Amino acid sequence: MDLKFDFIKGSFFANAWRDASQHVKIYLVDDDSFRLSFRTYLLNRTYEIVELYKEKQFSFDEHFQLITDFFNEVNTLFNGKINFSYGCSQKLINVLLKYYWCANMLNGKEPAHMPIDSYILNALNIKDVCWTKMDFETYKDCIKVAKFIAEKAGKSLSEWELITFKEIMEKSEVSYDRPLIQRH
Repeated sequence: MDLKFDFIKGSFFANAWRDASQHVKIYLVDDDSFRLSFRTYLLNRTYEIVELYKEKQFSFDEHFQLITDFFNEVNTLFNGKINFSYGCSQKLINVLLKYYWCANMLNGKEPAHMPIDSYILNALNIKDVCWTKMDFETYKDCIKVAKFIAEKAGKSLSEWELITFKEIMEKSEVSYDRPLIQRH
C-alpha cells in the first residue's frame, strides 16, 4: 500500500467531486450510507478511467465516448437516487484528469478535453448555458468552440483552459496562487 499515493488519489478525487457537485443537489435520497457508497463507487470508477488514460492517449472523439459511457453507467446503476447530469459527469472526469495531468501523473498523456464550467463558458462567450444542466449535445458544442479557439491560439484544449483559468483567477478576488492569510 502506498500511503502517499492514496492520499494524492483521495485529494484529487475530493477536489474534483467538490467542483462537480457543489452547485447541484446530487442526492435524491437522504441516506448517509448511500452517499458514502456512491462516492466510493465514483472514486474507484474514476480512478479506473485515470488508469485507462495512463495507458492510452484518448482522441477528441474517444473522450466524448468515455464521458458518455461513464454518464450512462452511473445513471443506470443509481437510477432514481441521484441527479447526475452530463455536465456533472464531464466536470468530474475532466477536472480529475486535469489534476493528474498537471501533476505529471498520466504517463505523458494529455486530456483530450477540458472542464466546462461557468468561468469557461464566460471566457468562450457562451450565454444561456448552465454547465450543471448540460446534455451531451450542448457539451459537444461547447468543446468544439473551445477547441477552435485553442487551436487558433496554437494551444491544446488542456493548455488553453489552464492559461484561461489562471487569467480568470488573477482577475478575481480569490486566486488559487495568492495566500489566503498574510502575516505582517
